[in-house]
Amino acid sequence: MTPEQQFWEEVQGLLKTTQPAVPKFRLYYDDQNRPIVYTMEELEGNYIEITREAYLEAAMNVKVQDGKLVKIDSTQAFKKLIPSDHGTPCDPNNVAVVVELDQPHILWSIHDTN
Repeated sequence: MTPEQQFWEEVQGLLKTTQPAVPKFRLYYDDQNRPIVYTMEELEGNYIEITREAYLEAAMNVKVQDGKLVKIDSTQAFKKLIPSDHGTPCDPNNVAVVVELDQPHILWSIHDTN
């Protein structure tokens, strides 16, 4: 057997014995169980292993509950400010500026959208 043949025989033997690494898809999350980052890297912190599909979707409207990925229903998560006859007095030109009741104002309150 020539050195070249021996080389290729050894390469073939190595290819048969080495297994490809199986990727691990991870979601790292904070102490409030909210997502931080989707990655295949090993980082510091809390994580769960997820499916390839969940990794590719990389949804941020999720939380980790009992070690599982749970989607948050975004239609129930929103509230909005509406003008009201009770609530917080705000400047008529800027809802972010809270004013005293004796100043010109519009009253705003939080309304559930569901």
